Amino acid sequence: MKKIVISLATVAFLAAMASCSESELNLCECGHGNDKASCYLHITDVNKEGYVLTRTANEKNAFATGDAIGIWVEDAKTKGNYNGLSNDNIKLTNANGTWTLAKNVALTADEAKVYALYPYNENMDSKVVTLNYDDATDYLYDVKEGLSSSNTTTGLNMKHIRSLMVVKLNKGNYAGAGILGSSTITGAGLSLNGTYNLADNKFSSTEGAGEITMTGGTIPAEGALSEQWFVFTKAGASKGKLSFAFTIDGNTFKTATSKENLAFEPGKKYIFNITINKDYHIEVENVEVEAWTDVNEDVIVTDK
Repeated sequence: MKKIVISLATVAFLAAMASCSESELNLCECGHGNDKASCYLHITDVNKEGYVLTRTANEKNAFATGDAIGIWVEDAKTKGNYNGLSNDNIKLTNANGTWTLAKNVALTADEAKVYALYPYNENMDSKVVTLNYDDATDYLYDVKEGLSSSNTTTGLNMKHIRSLMVVKLNKGNYAGAGILGSSTITGAGLSLNGTYNLADNKFSSTEGAGEITMTGGTIPAEGALSEQWFVFTKAGASKGKLSFAFTIDGNTFKTATSKENLAFEPGKKYIFNITINKDYHIEVENVEVEAWTDVNEDVIVTDK
């Protein structure tokens, strides 16, 4: 009879492997003894670059309890499943400043890449975000690399996916009531509807020149009538000037264009100061471009 000799070390290894569930299988390679949690991905501080805006809620500058982020973990080298397991769109939830993943992700010596998207959407099955003009959600993202069993903890610095475009209408020597009628803003580099791919950091859109319709209102004698929108420039689009066509007090003003050829950069705020004059002439000043880190108090987020 042939004898089979199995070492105690082998028996111990097989017993350890048998004690691991599929989701914890990689923990057996971690080398941290019985401290399984030391191999899990931990996300601690989550910060925002600027404010999260919606057109249906008040501004907020900090995450609140109950806010959630979608997390994807992939193999940094193969760009596929991490250690053979799917870790797509895992819910990361805030509870009084403590962030908890709905599923433990075990890290090994293989480098992991982490994608984060706010807000969490349970119906997302890929890292592609659909962007619509009527959707007032301010989508935020972050990407982290270099995570493994020797570096299991990371924070997130969430950034705006789109740009913020602000238009401020001021009265120059125009003496009329200043009631804004049907008015549009168009441009080749302006997109409102499309998709954003978190994996390659690119925008796509099938629409041609984007068109914004201003919602109306009255230009005050002092100060400005202001509106803002979330916009982007799709990949491969050329820079272009924006055209401003306004109807005020029933009068059609001469169409004016921006002085600059523009492509909108994510996370930037573009402020257009526009003056209307009595000869039905519109003057568009040089655009102000700045980091999107706050929102001026005189800017109203509208429903369109």
